[in-house]
Amino acid sequence: MSSLVFGLYDPQVSIWVREWALERWEESTQVSLKDDLPKLKALCRAESQRLDAMAENDEVDGVLDKS
Repeated sequence: MSSLVFGLYDPQVSIWVREWALERWEESTQVSLKDDLPKLKALCRAESQRLDAMAENDEVDGVLDKS
């Protein structure tokens, strides 16, 4: 298991990853990626399908740009 603790690697990525992770787990939570990976992959697939559907309707402009 990995503890949900963040270091300073790339400040831009670290902030995004920290926010993303804290939406799913409380800080210092013990996370088993082996157990959680199927759920995370399903979330990624669902988001990808949502964005694909939006792209088909030309609704994606600026959705992924968080700057």
